Amino acid sequence: MKKILIISDTHLTDRFDRKKFMFLQKIIGEADQVIINGDFWDGYITTFSRFINSSWKKLFAQLRRKKTVYLYGNHDPKEMCDKRASKFSVKQLLRYDFKFKDVTYRVEHGQAFEPGAMGIFHLIPDIRNVQVAVNIFLGKVEGVLLKIFGIKFVRNILYGQLNNDVKKKIKPLLKPKEVFVFGHTHKAEIDLKNGLVDSGFIRHGLGTYLTLDENGIKLREEWYSR
Repeated sequence: MKKILIISDTHLTDRFDRKKFMFLQKIIGEADQVIINGDFWDGYITTFSRFINSSWKKLFAQLRRKKTVYLYGNHDPKEMCDKRASKFSVKQLLRYDFKFKDVTYRVEHGQAFEPGAMGIFHLIPDIRNVQVAVNIFLGKVEGVLLKIFGIKFVRNILYGQLNNDVKKKIKPLLKPKEVFVFGHTHKAEIDLKNGLVDSGFIRHGLGTYLTLDENGIKLREEWYSR
């Protein structure tokens, strides 16, 4: 039975990180199919053209071979992309539903259910330089807190309430044997009792991601740089 890899919130820019590249190359290579669930690249820091032409393009052929499905996020919305997304994916969607064994997986980035996660951006003036500066600052804060206090602090304190908000909104919408798979909040979690799975993020040297195979859906976590 095939192995599906689900990643989100890599927040790639036009700046290349070799250790992150090697990590992504490895986990992509271990999968039969890949689903990128939003915030693959970061439109608050770079442009789609600069990202597409950056050294990250070394991943694109591999992603195409894995029949990658690309779902737009809040940092890489559809309006910021163009047809060149087909360089690294065979489908580009807002939502992707598929059935694996007897479970239906509803995959989407998640900002529709937790806009507050990055709601600060709605308060920022529509000035590119300001948006870039704020996004870089918040990313650095997240990285520093992760390195100092660890992943449990980031999940339970920094982002503790976000997934609970999503659960309240999504649970009444789910059908029996349906699971909501999202990212966005950066809080990696599997809560099948409430039909919710969050892939977390791949940044700051830490990779959290999901695999789905004959043994079910699993949350993976490993440091690729410290």
